Amino acid sequence: MNEKVHIYDIDCLLGNYYIKMGRSDYFGDEGGKFEVWCNENGYDTDTVLDEFNESNFNECNVIQFDYDDFPLKTQDSKDKQIYDIILCLLKTGDLPYLTISDFNLTVNADTVSLAQQIITKQQNFVRIMEQYPYISNLEIGFDKNNYNFYSFLIDSFNREDIESGMSLSFVKWIQIIQEQKKGLPGITRLSSTDNKWAHRTILFKSRHYLIYDDITNVCEYIIAFSRFIKEYLIKKQNISFPFQIDCSFGFDKLTNAMTQRMPDIMDEIDDSDDSNDFDDSDASDHVKIKKEIGGIIGRLLNRKRLFVVNKIKSDDNKYEALIDNYNKYRKGLSDSYPQYERFCIFIDKRKDENGNYFDYFYDQNDDDKIVIFNTPNKISKTNHIPQSLHCFSTGSIIYNHALNAIEERDVTRQYLKCLTFSFHVEAINEIRCYLWDCNPYKLRFYGQDINNVLPYMFDSMHSETNKSFMNSDRAKQLSNYMTTLITDGPFEYFYNDIRLNKDIKFPFKFSNFSSAFYYNLCVGFVRINMKRQWIQVISDLILMYFMDH
Repeated sequence: MNEKVHIYDIDCLLGNYYIKMGRSDYFGDEGGKFEVWCNENGYDTDTVLDEFNESNFNECNVIQFDYDDFPLKTQDSKDKQIYDIILCLLKTGDLPYLTISDFNLTVNADTVSLAQQIITKQQNFVRIMEQYPYISNLEIGFDKNNYNFYSFLIDSFNREDIESGMSLSFVKWIQIIQEQKKGLPGITRLSSTDNKWAHRTILFKSRHYLIYDDITNVCEYIIAFSRFIKEYLIKKQNISFPFQIDCSFGFDKLTNAMTQRMPDIMDEIDDSDDSNDFDDSDASDHVKIKKEIGGIIGRLLNRKRLFVVNKIKSDDNKYEALIDNYNKYRKGLSDSYPQYERFCIFIDKRKDENGNYFDYFYDQNDDDKIVIFNTPNKISKTNHIPQSLHCFSTGSIIYNHALNAIEERDVTRQYLKCLTFSFHVEAINEIRCYLWDCNPYKLRFYGQDINNVLPYMFDSMHSETNKSFMNSDRAKQLSNYMTTLITDGPFEYFYNDIRLNKDIKFPFKFSNFSSAFYYNLCVGFVRINMKRQWIQVISDLILMYFMDH
């Protein structure tokens, strides 16, 4: 039995289970059904544990908390089914994790029909369904309580692609898995489907144009986003699931990845430099795209969106700044916000040719600008499909004008000076982060990618910090911090089973820090605790050790 699991944790996970079963009535004003029942009947965590230690579902009163309405696929052995679900939560802190071997991969006409009906209820998702034959693959997860099978499959391919550079197509990757997982009828259907989401994410490491900005500063924002979601919204505000937050950056400059020497590609191009492959049309198109992304505030005003705009100074605590601006933004909204909602955070670093911030609504100073705004997108309260959240980002007010410009002018998407980190929050232990740069490619982003992926997207010539960022103590520290914040137990279990390259642990945490890192860590600790005499003796011993090593 997991002694660290408490009633609130079980309540959150049961709420997630209800949502996956198409129920939106689990949480009320006083909390979830399980927590309310426990409070009304005098049950604390120890009392719940005692009942399940008896290992007899016939004598377990806890299963009565929502007995008549508890969602199950079948009413057979109802007591035991409810008992087993709660027992699993107590033992593991989660519902059972599944691998690809646990799914029925053969086509089920009834389930396909059910999937099609559910898909039509997803806002902004039907259009995608009409274009691509996703239904036959999406239906695989419905037979397992709407398990996120299809996204897990595509994310697994993309993770393996970025980690190993395996140079395999999705079809070839599935064929290798088929050889390894013998006895999986129906797996060939996965490779025969036109999988439009299975893009080669290795392209994130081979961009034509690099972001000319401080990578450490950007990574500190990413950590602030992650902390804001996990530590503030979920743990302090007790926000229920699901919800989505798109956190985007607007950058000022791009550079040619081949030369890494152009601080602003809108400057005059030196035609005599043979190593520079830009031409005038490149620069012209880039200016157009910059203006297409353009002013955000005016569009928010025209569309009567709720928003707040402010500045973030370079020395501000970004996490605290997010909380402060979010609380200003959400005044007047319901206490449950943003459950079943999506909102956006935009960090604007762009300036015009005169060095002024691009949006004339901003105060003209050197501080980053933060814009938090709402969107019309609503997550379906019944039969929510996790995959539907992918479609919301493409309709963002930040990107839609740029995407239209790309389609009309045939301009390469790699000119766009934006990055989006899209957080899909399904449960306290099921938080997904996707990196998107307006290309068709989305990378399932994990903490280790701060060190292993992002440096390939930023110009190392921007500063000495950028040049030395990869494998630095700071990069490893930020990577490890995000790994503790953004976790998705079901996906990690699925991916670790299916991936071909099992040599490196996933998710990965760095451990090989330099002695200077530990030295500085100790110094900071000592400075905070200098008033306590006993700490001085210990600190002297620690410092002497690191000075000798």
